[in-house]
Formats: sequence, structure tokens, C-alpha cells
Amino acid sequence: MRKKGNTVLAGLIICLLLVFLAAAGKLFGAYLKYQKGDVSYEKLQEYVQEPEEEESPESEKEKEEPKNRYLEIDFAGLKAVNPDVIAWIQIPALDISYPVVQGKDNAYYLHHLFSGESNINGSIFVDCHNQPDFTD
Repeated sequence: MRKKGNTVLAGLIICLLLVFLAAAGKLFGAYLKYQKGDVSYEKLQEYVQEPEEEESPESEKEKEEPKNRYLEIDFAGLKAVNPDVIAWIQIPALDISYPVVQGKDNAYYLHHLFSGESNINGSIFVDCHNQPDFTD
């Protein structure tokens, strides 16, 4: 009787180990997909330049007010990679700096990167029914 209990326990442990390994494999696969997306978007940073700092004497009042310094985006280069690009979004406090695309439907960019590769990351996109110049 004791031997049968040990066999059931060993079988249960093996099943749990297999479930654990399968879950770990799925998590690792998802991690690799996210890494691929990160690398893809890091390559797009070559189309973006930070504005240069001006070194001029400023009064105390000017130093207190933050100046708006906008990114310089090479949209012609980005459109050569993907003609669906319509904007660039940047939120410095959150370290967000990505292209914004607009496809023919809203489903495509849910699971495709800016480069067109299929990926779980997807892309930041504007609804296909909106105007690409943000006038609506």
C-alpha cells in the first residue's frame, strides 16, 4: 500500500514539473518576443535627434521657465521604412519615444511592429477612421 502511494506522489510531482517547464518555456518565448520588439524600436532612434542645448547667458527668470525643446524627426526616412507613419510620440518622464502609425484597419498594428514584422508588442497607432493630420 505504501508503494502505491509513493508511485502516485511521484507521478504527481512529474506532472507538476512538466507543467512548470511548459509555463517557463511560454514565459521565455514571450520575453524573447518583447526583446525583439525593443531592439526593433531602438533601431528607429537613428531617425530622431535631440535638440541641441543653447549656451547663452540667461536671466534668473528664464532659467526658472522650462523651454520646450522638440525632437527633430526624420519623417522622410521613417516613411521610407513604413509609409504608414504619421507622428512621433514622446513622453520624457516615462521614457516613451515611439513612432505612431495609421493602417487601413485597426487590427493590423495590434500585432505588428513598425517594421511590419508580426510581434506581440504591436505598435502605437491612430484609429483608421481618424484624419492623419489630427484635425478631427
